[in-house]
Amino acid sequence: MMRSKRCLALALAAALFCAAELGAQPASRPAQGSTVLLVSDLHFDPFTAGAEVVKALRATPTAQWAAVLAAAPAAPPSTYGSDSNYPLLVSAGAAIRQAVPRPAFVVVTGDFLGHKFEQKYDSLFAGTPDSAGAAAFADSTMAFMARWMGSLVPAGVPIYPGIGNNDSGCSDYGMDTQFQRSAARSWAPLARRGGRAPGFVAAFDSGGYYTARPPAANATLVMLNDVYWSRSYDAACGPDRGQRELAWLAGVLADARAAHRRVWLASHIPPGVDIYSSLQHPANPTMMFSAGYVAPFDSLARAYADVVALHVTGHTHMSEFRVYDAGSGGVPDVGVPAVSPLFGNNPGFVSMRLDPSGNVLDYTVYAFTADGLSPPPAAGGWITLYDFGALYRQTAVTGAAMDAAAALIASDSTVRAAWQRNYAVGHPGQNPTSANWHGYWCAIRNLEGPAYAACAQGPTP
Repeated sequence: MMRSKRCLALALAAALFCAAELGAQPASRPAQGSTVLLVSDLHFDPFTAGAEVVKALRATPTAQWAAVLAAAPAAPPSTYGSDSNYPLLVSAGAAIRQAVPRPAFVVVTGDFLGHKFEQKYDSLFAGTPDSAGAAAFADSTMAFMARWMGSLVPAGVPIYPGIGNNDSGCSDYGMDTQFQRSAARSWAPLARRGGRAPGFVAAFDSGGYYTARPPAANATLVMLNDVYWSRSYDAACGPDRGQRELAWLAGVLADARAAHRRVWLASHIPPGVDIYSSLQHPANPTMMFSAGYVAPFDSLARAYADVVALHVTGHTHMSEFRVYDAGSGGVPDVGVPAVSPLFGNNPGFVSMRLDPSGNVLDYTVYAFTADGLSPPPAAGGWITLYDFGALYRQTAVTGAAMDAAAALIASDSTVRAAWQRNYAVGHPGQNPTSANWHGYWCAIRNLEGPAYAACAQGPTP
């Protein structure tokens, strides 16, 4: 078990004390290289604390938000169907500090704000004079999330944030220029640690995408804002920079190849099929990206498969993986589960292990109150859900390894049962079942619509 019952109780009442207690535990570096922390879809919903707390937050500098939230009436961590309340953030923070006490760096693939953020704010303050409005409160909440993430790791550890479809002061899937400008300044002290992302503010400010040179990875991290490429993108909130970003990415990849450098991609939305929607009509699958970006992005990924060593994504809230193409030339896509349990998933996060050369050896998924495990965790417990390498019998995280893992899911019923259980991070939510696992499985290897349709309608392997 990853933390004591005493610490969980203290965390719910006194967040900062518990985090400090857990963070002070002796830390040792992994024997093989370094560890990277991957987090996604925090979806913090301050409105769950009640109207009076939100009103107090609105009048309080973000540096003091933790004290205001800790003083709110005690509540259990969020349950299924809800976004993250503050007690869940506290619990997740304690687990992160214990599981990954000294990461080389942190990647957060977006969606810091809760769903329907603007609507909840407007409903709460309807009829109240409010010169700033939901947009200003969204800026403040994002600034608080930056401070919270920064408190989880030792000073000097860089944290690289991405933009999700809910990260806006305007609307879902709307890219708000003002929000990006404010977020750039909130995250700059963390992203620029060590001087490895010198252009962060200007780049994030003008589109939410940027490059960095994180320690230990021996690669260029390319943080994308693929909300512009989403089929649900709403251009009403700001300029559409999707085509400009695609051209920029092509240039970054070409420069990396010329310099003999490898690249890690990170983004919020995974490319490929929207599995949940496509299960209803496999002959005409729903894509994550709009039609104008599916083929161009896939072509870039394939053309630079020798350069792109890894892609890290979120958005689905599930613990999944995908691979661009099969065989040794494929690009592995690690899907990071959400902290928010909104979609029936258990909250989770990921630690990734690198060798001294920056090659990805393995990754581990951690889960909160994972059901159906033997032996079950204690109430409210965080557990180690699974290791990719141990479950799928692989010694590295590569395209070939993920292709082999997919083959093992098809051929080995025991591995398939574990994959089905782990998909919703250990809870029977939107996970594959014995009746529909084939449709989920086809999405691992088939990132384009026609290929997925042929697989999903073909014989079960």
